[in-house]
Amino acid sequence: MHVEVDQHHASNPGRLGEFAVRVFVPADLDAHQMEMVERAARSCPAHHTLAEPAKVSIAIHAPTRTGA
Repeated sequence: MHVEVDQHHASNPGRLGEFAVRVFVPADLDAHQMEMVERAARSCPAHHTLAEPAKVSIAIHAPTRTGA
């Protein structure tokens, strides 16, 4: 099994606008196993984070000047 991901850019604002995910599974998986693979892919933390973006905090730290 392996996974390939393509990213597609978007603008206004510039960002990654879409991820196309392809999951390649062995040919001998039955329908139940295929359903379980899809359920796992859709319920992983990475998928949830991309589907419902996480809050982003930014803090800028600069050294203090001494002896000015």
